[in-house]
Amino acid sequence: MKARKLYFSLFVFLVLSVNPLFAAETDVVINEFLANPSASEDTEFIEIYNSGTEIINISGWKLDDVLDAGSSVFIIPDNTVISSTGYLVFYKLQTGISLNNSGGDFVRLLNSSDEVRDSYEYTSSMLDDEAWGRFPDGTGEWIELEKASPNESNTVVPTSTPSPTNTPTPTKTPTPTNVPPTPTKTPTPTRTPTPVPDASPTPTSTPAPIPTNTPVPKKSRILDLFLPTASPEAQTENILGEATSSAESLDLDLGGMFMTLGGLFVTGAGLYVVRKENNK
Repeated sequence: MKARKLYFSLFVFLVLSVNPLFAAETDVVINEFLANPSASEDTEFIEIYNSGTEIINISGWKLDDVLDAGSSVFIIPDNTVISSTGYLVFYKLQTGISLNNSGGDFVRLLNSSDEVRDSYEYTSSMLDDEAWGRFPDGTGEWIELEKASPNESNTVVPTSTPSPTNTPTPTKTPTPTNVPPTPTKTPTPTRTPTPVPDASPTPTSTPAPIPTNTPVPKKSRILDLFLPTASPEAQTENILGEATSSAESLDLDLGGMFMTLGGLFVTGAGLYVVRKENNK
């Protein structure tokens, strides 16, 4: 019993080694095609891709552009294998398959049992060098590619991302310094010069009036000069008094008789003379 199990396991191993198809046939898909090259039409191509981890033998598989119509079916030659994550490209020059430029056509991959492993229908017209394929390779959706890339990873047309507007960096507001404001210097008032009074003219010295020499009142000595008429030599002189007067003459009362200063009065008894003597 154990021997029979061992033989069966060995058989399975040999089958898988000889025909890797049983490993992961579904991993082989159409990955890209170019229907309208700007160069020769012979450069039209169909690319297949193995997204699995095993080498796949695709001998006897077929490519065509539509079921029961269009180009003749192309049968992949014997001993054709595709490596893991590998590409195989088949050009029109080899396959004879002419894809329509105006759309309304198919791209198909069939296995050796004529089972459709993968297909894609395009309906729109193809521009020059407009390639279509899966992105990412082997598993992604069908999309127009950036460029034809046979035997290479597919790339897509980059989406135009608007350039971000440069937002200005906000200006940092400086932290106010706690510094008391410098007081405004009060201008020193201009010193108003003290008005200098106009020099008053020195008063002219008014000469003091020279006093007029007031004549000193003359002092008069009043004399009683008695000259008896009988004997003039026996004259006597009596000082009757003094009087001050600036007058040249003065009336004197001499016992009821009047005489003028400096005058001469003669009586029967004698001569009375009043003489004025000036004091020095």
